[in-house]
Amino acid sequence: MEFKEAVKTALENEKKGREMYVEFAARAKNAVTKKTFEFLSDEELRHVDKISEIAEGLDSENADVPDLQAATIEKMKEIFGVSVKEFNKKAKIDSSDVEAHELAMDFEEKSYEFYKELSEKASDKKIKKFFDALMKEEENHYEFIEKACNFIKNPEEFYSEEEGWLLEG
Repeated sequence: MEFKEAVKTALENEKKGREMYVEFAARAKNAVTKKTFEFLSDEELRHVDKISEIAEGLDSENADVPDLQAATIEKMKEIFGVSVKEFNKKAKIDSSDVEAHELAMDFEEKSYEFYKELSEKASDKKIKKFFDALMKEEENHYEFIEKACNFIKNPEEFYSEEEGWLLEG
């Protein structure tokens, strides 16, 4: 696959991810799920913007690969920063929320594998760096979604397993 085609495919992949996360956020039954997918849809939009920048500069010999920044622990704490007692009072856990998380993890895993394949085939260092950055993003998203899923399934266990988090309630 040529780099231009790979970038186009990556762009379409990120757009599909954004659409999926917007839909999951709209259908979410609890606030944590909604916030998780709103955050992820914003992340996918950021990826679309960065990939579009690359696509626009592909014909330039001096095209640079913009850095992608991973989701931060602060954002995770903001989303998961609700007490167990508060969560249990407000949560409306539905199997569709758990299924949405599982579908999202599958999507991120497949995206990771796609970018890994492209990175391994890349001969240009900039191209390799770009796909490596996307791989890291997808890996971070997977872990983020997995934590969110664990949280909505069992907030007490989530807090007891996460270092540096205080168990309330």
